[in-house]
Amino acid sequence: MKNIERPSNSEFKSIKSTFSETKEKNVECVNHINLEAEIVIVLQGCLKMCIENVEYIINEGQGIFALPFETHDFYGPDSTCSIILFERETAPSFFSFVKNKVPTKRVFSLDKCVLDYVLFSLNQIHLENDSVYIESVLAPIFFQITKQCSFKEGKNIANDIFSNALKVINDNIENSVTLSSVARKIGCHPVTLSKIFISSCGMGFTEYLNLKRGYIAQKLLTKTELSVTEIALEVGFGSLRNFNRTFKRFFSESPGQYRKRTRRAL
Repeated sequence: MKNIERPSNSEFKSIKSTFSETKEKNVECVNHINLEAEIVIVLQGCLKMCIENVEYIINEGQGIFALPFETHDFYGPDSTCSIILFERETAPSFFSFVKNKVPTKRVFSLDKCVLDYVLFSLNQIHLENDSVYIESVLAPIFFQITKQCSFKEGKNIANDIFSNALKVINDNIENSVTLSSVARKIGCHPVTLSKIFISSCGMGFTEYLNLKRGYIAQKLLTKTELSVTEIALEVGFGSLRNFNRTFKRFFSESPGQYRKRTRRAL
C-alpha cells in the first residue's frame, strides 16, 4: 500500500495562508466573492470588471483591486491577466490602510519597469514563501494604489473584531471551531459576533467557516495525495458525508470531481 505523507506543519500553514498568483488567458469569471483581497493586472488586451455593481475597463498595463467580500465578476476575451489573492496576514500594511475606507476609484497604472519587477519577483515566491517577502514584492503595487486610487470614509469588513475572529479561525481551522469558542478567544459575546459576521460579509459564522475550509480543501486536493476522507478530517469537517455535501453546495462539484478536473489542467 502506498504510504501517503501528511503535509508538515509548515506546509499546512502555507496552504492555510491564502496567497496565490496565477496567469490567466481569456479571463472570464461569474459574479462571486473572495475571502481575501484580489488584484488583477492586465498584461495583454483589455478587461471589463464589475465590482459592487460598478463597471470598470482595465487596459493593458493597468490594474484593479477588490477587497474581501466585495461581489465582482470580470470578462476579457483575448486578454492575459495576473490575478493575485492575498489575506490580511500576508499584507497587514495594506489592510491597515484600507481600514474603514470604501474605494471610489480602483483602476491604477503600472510603469513597465515596476510591472516587470513585480512579475519577476512573484515567480520567486514559491522559493521565499513568507509574508514579509510577499508584502515587499507587492509594495510597489500598494504604493500605486495609495497614490492613484481614491477612497471615502465608510464601513468595510476590516473592523478589529471581525479581523481578530478571522485570525482565530485561520489559526484553528483544522480543530473544533465554534462561534462560542472564537467569541471567548477574542472577548466578544457570541450574539454580537454572529451579527458582526452577517453585517461584515453577508453570511453567518458557520457558513463562513465552512467556505474557508472548502477553499483550503481545494488546495489540498490539488497539491497533495491525501485521500478525500483524510482531507475532510484535516480541514475540520468531521465526516466525509458532511464534507462532500458542503463542498458540492459551494463549488457545484464533488471533491473527487474537483481533484480530477484540476489535476488534468496542470
